[in-house]
Amino acid sequence: LVLVTLSSVAAASAASVAALPELNVIMKHTFAQAYSCKGNYEVSTLSLGPSSAPDFMFNGACGSDTTFDVSFSGDDSGLISLIGNSKDFPIENVSAQAAFNFANVAGKGNTFQQAAPAKTGMTYAILHSSDVVRTLFTVSTVEGCEVPSTPCTIQYAVLSYKTESVVAKSPGFDWSKGNAAPAV
Repeated sequence: LVLVTLSSVAAASAASVAALPELNVIMKHTFAQAYSCKGNYEVSTLSLGPSSAPDFMFNGACGSDTTFDVSFSGDDSGLISLIGNSKDFPIENVSAQAAFNFANVAGKGNTFQQAAPAKTGMTYAILHSSDVVRTLFTVSTVEGCEVPSTPCTIQYAVLSYKTESVVAKSPGFDWSKGNAAPAV
């Protein structure tokens, strides 16, 4: 009975690992249109793993500028860095280390923010975290990313992908809550 249970756990574990994205392989994806321009999660986001939860979103209202968003709701949070022009910063050269400091010079790390302008011919690094997944990936835009109502094509490579489970969590998280001195 123990052998059957262990082999079942091993088979389930192997199946879940097989569903994870392959690291350091450049893939192509096309967003049909921006989320806020008649888009939706199906046509305006990229999900890297077995979950349908988005890791990356092409966004922008019709007639406005476009952005890439990486924070969606609840405990989900992410940061994106516009590294620079794809010719100077090709996706092939974005390692996990380069995602944080492409120049590899102390004090010259990449600058991260919650969203970045979606521009064709640029390379980005993205760190995304939720209660169940933490991932680091890079994106290079190929075409059409400035217009919300048209397709935006990207290349991407996953640099790190981990599924996680929450063992314990401090209560009271609130995105807008400030801080106070401890109660006496």
